[in-house]
Amino acid sequence: MSKDILLAVNNLTTEFSMAESSKKAVDNISFTLRRGETIGIVGESGSGKSITSLSAIKLIPGNSGKITSGEINYFDENNTAVNFVNLNEKEMQKYRGNDIAMIFQEPMTAMNPVMKCGEQVTEAILLHQKNLTNQKIFSIIAEKVFLLLLNFIKAVFYYFLLIILMTLRGLFLLLHKIFLKKKLRKTFISFSDLHINLQNIKK
Repeated sequence: MSKDILLAVNNLTTEFSMAESSKKAVDNISFTLRRGETIGIVGESGSGKSITSLSAIKLIPGNSGKITSGEINYFDENNTAVNFVNLNEKEMQKYRGNDIAMIFQEPMTAMNPVMKCGEQVTEAILLHQKNLTNQKIFSIIAEKVFLLLLNFIKAVFYYFLLIILMTLRGLFLLLHKIFLKKKLRKTFISFSDLHINLQNIKK
């Protein structure tokens, strides 16, 4: 196996249990990712792109889905292959969040709503980097919390700006409606005066 290979997925199949049968969400897929390389898995909605990524880091819900065949070989710095399929959850935690991770498709549902954001953000750091000093840990936590607050402020500013724009739009439409009514009233008066003048001429 080439030394520059980082991840090799071979004949991976992931199935989900239905009421009386099972459905293949990923069917016999294979690909290789080399160090420093970026690959894209392209497909229509529901074709199994996200399930492929979730399978690669073994985050498939155990109550309904499972990897039924194939290999997910991760090659560490010593080029030693580790088949994630054969690892249990505790063994998998050694690699997940440290050597391999996933940026979820939907950020609003990526976090657990019953856990504090700080705990979720720093969990992987504290789990994998046990030799950090308290000062370094505090620095990392502060940085992550600052980024969360920054994103929150951006979202609040966006909605505040949206409310202002919608208010201005409503005010503009109201003024336009009032102005248009006045303009129509003046036009009607002008036509009435013209009609009266024409009648006087006829007489």
